[in-house]
Amino acid sequence: MLCNLKEAARIAIAENSGLPAFNVFGYEDAAAVINAAERMNRPVVLMTNKVAVAHMGIPVLAGMLLEMARRSEVPTCVHLDHATELADIRQAVDSGYTSVMIDGSQLPFDENVAVTRLRWRSPGPGG
Repeated sequence: MLCNLKEAARIAIAENSGLPAFNVFGYEDAAAVINAAERMNRPVVLMTNKVAVAHMGIPVLAGMLLEMARRSEVPTCVHLDHATELADIRQAVDSGYTSVMIDGSQLPFDENVAVTRLRWRSPGPGG
């Protein structure tokens, strides 16, 4: 079952357990992670990083991972990890990712704070 990071974390906190998160690079990795999470009956986070995004692209990853998460028997979050480009974050959100992380660590401190504070505005229906 697809969930967002807040929902998965809430479960982990309520059960006094960790929330495993794994970088996945394709179907086989994601299937193994979900299978292990189902066997343990634990929520899990499927993370995609710059390497996976550069190789497959966000739309391909989103289509595959979101469907796998929906079919999962445990809460499964699909997360874009350490994104540095706002366009990638927007594409991930628009594609259905349930969590994103902006990484401003290579920016000067003030710029890092400014980009991290950025609030997304939904264009609303039809736009």
